Amino acid sequence: MRLPGPSALVIAGLAALAAATGACRAATPAPSGRQALASAVSTTLPFRARLSGGFAPSKVGPTRAAGDRAPELSPDTRIAIALLEKRAIESPTPEALADLGVGYLIQGDVDRAIATIEDAASQMTAAAPWSDLSAAYLAKAERTPARRVELLSHALEAAETSLKIARTNDALFNRALARDGLARFTGSPAAWSEYASAETDPAWRDAAARHAADDRPIESRSDRWEARRRELATRLQAGDLAFVRETVREYPEASLEFLERELFVDPQAGDRAVTLASIIHEITGDSMARDEADIFDRGGDAIVRAHSLHATGLKQLDANDLAAARQSFAQAMTLFSAANAPYRAVDELRIAAIDSRANLFESVQRSMIKVEREARARGYTILLARVLLQRGLVYNRQWQLTEGLAALRESAELYERSGQRENAVSVYSNIADALRMLGEAHQSWEFIGRTLEEMPELRKPLRRYLLLYNAALFARRQELYETALLFQDAAVREATQAGAGPLIEAIIQHGLVQVRRGDLARAAADLDQAAQQLAASPAGAFRSYMTAELEILRAQVPGAAASVANLQEAIGYFSRSDPGRVPGLFLLLARAPQARTSPETVETALRSGIERLEAQQAGLGDEALKISFFDESWALFQDMVSLQVSAKDSEKAFEYAERSRARSLLASAQGSNTSRTRGLSDIQAQLSASVVMLHYSTLADRILIWAITPTHSTLVERTIPARDLTRAIEQHRASIHNRRENRDANDRLYSLLIEPVARLLSPSAVVVLVPDGQLQQLPFATLRNPATQRYLIEDHTMMVSPSATFYVDANIAANARPKGAIESALLVGNPAADGARTLPGAESEVALASKLYRRHDILVGRQATKDRFVEMAPNYDVVHFGGHAFVNPEFPLLSRLAFAGKAGTEQSLFAHEIARIRFPRTRVVVLAACSTASGVVSRGEGVVSVARPFLGAGVPLVVASQWDVDDRATEQLTLAFHRELAKSGDPVRALRAAQLAMLRSGDTLQALPENWGAFVAVGTTAR
Repeated sequence: MRLPGPSALVIAGLAALAAATGACRAATPAPSGRQALASAVSTTLPFRARLSGGFAPSKVGPTRAAGDRAPELSPDTRIAIALLEKRAIESPTPEALADLGVGYLIQGDVDRAIATIEDAASQMTAAAPWSDLSAAYLAKAERTPARRVELLSHALEAAETSLKIARTNDALFNRALARDGLARFTGSPAAWSEYASAETDPAWRDAAARHAADDRPIESRSDRWEARRRELATRLQAGDLAFVRETVREYPEASLEFLERELFVDPQAGDRAVTLASIIHEITGDSMARDEADIFDRGGDAIVRAHSLHATGLKQLDANDLAAARQSFAQAMTLFSAANAPYRAVDELRIAAIDSRANLFESVQRSMIKVEREARARGYTILLARVLLQRGLVYNRQWQLTEGLAALRESAELYERSGQRENAVSVYSNIADALRMLGEAHQSWEFIGRTLEEMPELRKPLRRYLLLYNAALFARRQELYETALLFQDAAVREATQAGAGPLIEAIIQHGLVQVRRGDLARAAADLDQAAQQLAASPAGAFRSYMTAELEILRAQVPGAAASVANLQEAIGYFSRSDPGRVPGLFLLLARAPQARTSPETVETALRSGIERLEAQQAGLGDEALKISFFDESWALFQDMVSLQVSAKDSEKAFEYAERSRARSLLASAQGSNTSRTRGLSDIQAQLSASVVMLHYSTLADRILIWAITPTHSTLVERTIPARDLTRAIEQHRASIHNRRENRDANDRLYSLLIEPVARLLSPSAVVVLVPDGQLQQLPFATLRNPATQRYLIEDHTMMVSPSATFYVDANIAANARPKGAIESALLVGNPAADGARTLPGAESEVALASKLYRRHDILVGRQATKDRFVEMAPNYDVVHFGGHAFVNPEFPLLSRLAFAGKAGTEQSLFAHEIARIRFPRTRVVVLAACSTASGVVSRGEGVVSVARPFLGAGVPLVVASQWDVDDRATEQLTLAFHRELAKSGDPVRALRAAQLAMLRSGDTLQALPENWGAFVAVGTTAR
């Protein structure tokens, strides 16, 4: 949000803290910052995890104050943390950052702690920061139940990383605590005994003993049901309706199975079937079983025969004998149809499910439409949930992921409404899998967590296996390999009870986890075991599927007899059965050792993968899904760019670098589901003589810079590991916020990014920056020339564009609009949103800026509503918003601008809503609020910010901020901007003039890069 200026109370408080931390004289040597903090905290840590540096175990346990406020800290603790912060500002070494991260953790700023400790750990070779990072994730897991499994997984990974560096009791404790949290899902021991054998501190031994004592075996629901099932038949015969109701209420799915498999196949069970079916209807609200029981009770041999065939089909399905099961269901369906029995629809759906495995989607869709119509008409909730589940799976197989996700969500809701928890949990797993394919990591983890929490309620090993398999798969995708191994170990155990097919699949996936962990010997053993079992399995669809999976494993185990041809066959199989996996498999093929000997094979594989990826993204209807899905296999572009550079083909390398970015935004701007990108020569032909474009592409080990003018293009390479580049950017941004220059970070970034092309940048040129990856978070204007100490903004007019194609297309579109002076403005200032801090500077700036435009409207306070803004904004040359903006890092399309609502409430204009507005007249939007150019950095789409949807909606240029900005400083900058814009009509040069005015104002605070460097012009240069 936009920040009011500091109050006198805050300034006084900071002064008092400075006096308290700097005015005492020590008679004896002071302890280190970490030791002083440990001493101050004593036994009041607000979490159960263990920190390095001599901290005692907590006696107060986890705390989470209302509203997630920071825990109450003693004065000594606050002073110790302030000293750590002071030290980190004065000397931002990795060691100082690691200590500061621990301080943030203790004061309750867990997210900041994780980011700080992770940054420090990545720069150090010590074990302690990784153990502390594990503690931070454990603390966050205590505070965030919905993401508990995800966060415990990160905690385990960090603890294992620490132990690989050095074996410490801190890391052993945190590893045991993480495994303890996951034990109820994995069945793996928590390793408290291993920790206790190494620990000598009595207090920590006691803490471990308390945790170990909390472990309780979970009673098997399957065993409970078996005991109940044996008694159910007797109680039904005796008319014990209370017992039957209790059974159905606790085991609705199992009760329905009992009805189908034991009563409907017994010609003497008519009365009992009617009783049980009536109670199922009473408990679940679904009348289908009751209607079927009425027909069964009145029927004869034919209906019993139909149900016997149905039960046989279910057994054949359990045995994975699909052909026999289909035949049984078809015969049963004929008999059910003759009796006009509802179960005709059940078996039609069973047949459709089998046919979908053979990709017979046209007939499957016809059957599902018919069954769904009947289920909705007759109120058969459970049947409707089943058909929606099947519809969701089919949609996903056809790569209609948006529709598939909607069907799955409705299916889960219907199962929940019917009290069918086991079935609902199975659907959660499918939802998690769909979200995983779409790259929605946090949402997927939440559904995985829900499935695992409910897993003890599942009676069948196959269902438990599928949940664990999915959890392991997602953990592996997130590079959480230790957690993936725990889940896959548990999946193998469940698969041994579920049958030969699941066991083969489980072993193959176990081998893939071992490959990722680097344990190639165990991976090879898994490969051999799976190959032997697969050779003994019957021919058919399942064997074809497992053969394809086996070839994928074989391609990743060095020394295995893998071949390009076999991997291509596997790709062919998944092209038909699971096309979402195909782009990633082409990447695997391109990276396979056997393929690397042939550059042609590598290029063909990468090109094929990219084409599939682009086609599949275009088929997604949801903007968020388009963004996240493209990220899944984005490395295809990196590898292709690298390949073309190695082949000395800079034009083709540029083509793929350009195709890798902002495709969803570009499609929106072009008004199409698919986007078209331009080649290097086309870009050059469209640039004006006054423009120099710097197009950056970040690879794993280097940066590529294309310097492009209408007449020349130059490619420059500079070597730097991606992690080092990210760290330098973070250090530079931190130096701006800390108001303390970091020469090393600045000079390194300047020498990498600007110096190689500086000779091409004339003072009169407009420099159009097209960055990718983390470079999109770098405020280029604030870089200083090491030789002259001048900021880049002092020497050049600069702007940023999401892609070269977007810059050119937006420029052409803007120049096609009617020409004329900028003379109208809609100015929004300080909307009266409920609970938001007032921004007097925002209200003042719009009042003053309005005088610069011949036609203007002002919306302030309660008049600044969402509806009025949406209605009025498209009619003005300039749109200015001065208020609060909120970035949503997890769901960036839910980032928002805050407007006044009714009766003092707040109304939000979300990013996805902005994208649906059209701006046929507007030339520039000014977002004078916090972090409006900031957001999640998508590898394929760039920064997904509040500014972005304005560009997609037709606005040529947006001026926005890259971090939280001060109210008064923003007022000064935006007023200077509007004065210059009204005179020149050029928003890019107007922004530079405003920034230089603050830099050269003579005011020490205004001249800080923190105040003028936040704002950036994004889009195109059209006037």
